[in-house]
Amino acid sequence: MSTRVTAALPALRDGLAVECDGRFRPQVDIKRDRGRPLKLIERSKASGSKLHPIPKYATVTDEMALSLHSGSAHSKCASCGTANRVPAKHLADTGRCGSCKAALAPVDEPIEVDAAAFDQIVSTAKVPVLVDFWAEWCGPCRMAAPEVHKLAHAMAGRALVLKVDTEAHPALASRYGVQSIPNFIVFRGGKVAMQRAGAAPHTEMRRWVESVEPPA
Repeated sequence: MSTRVTAALPALRDGLAVECDGRFRPQVDIKRDRGRPLKLIERSKASGSKLHPIPKYATVTDEMALSLHSGSAHSKCASCGTANRVPAKHLADTGRCGSCKAALAPVDEPIEVDAAAFDQIVSTAKVPVLVDFWAEWCGPCRMAAPEVHKLAHAMAGRALVLKVDTEAHPALASRYGVQSIPNFIVFRGGKVAMQRAGAAPHTEMRRWVESVEPPA
């Protein structure tokens, strides 16, 4: 199961609210709302309330939650449960909990992103980034998903794995000429290093990533 982009942890910035089960709140209660679908609503006097572009399958989660507005993620400390903000450029780093000082492991699962989060991570990552362009209706995409997850786990600290829903973000797919899915692109230093269409085992994906890693 991939990381879901959510509006949880911590409170949202001013002017934003979460609609969860038809109710508007300034933030998400992880214990109460776990597993529930949510919508991120931008509220302003000028335009009223409008839906912010958040993935339609997003759910409340107590795992890593990538913020669409801060350009950072929040990693839950395994020792004390504190949510630590992690800048996008440090997602592949081992950090320390700001509360108990225990080690925070690098991201080891795929991260579902929109265009803004995609640009933020790809442009600042210090390690290769493999992006899986997929769609819910795509059978081969669903078959490839476990392999993508295995890759993220195996390459934690050495690479990042992102997932882009082409139905939710067609402009992003079009930007890279994605015409068939699943479609995989490996970025290095913010630039396309290689691109392949079609499902592949995680061992082959790993070879793609390792081929663009800088020399040790």
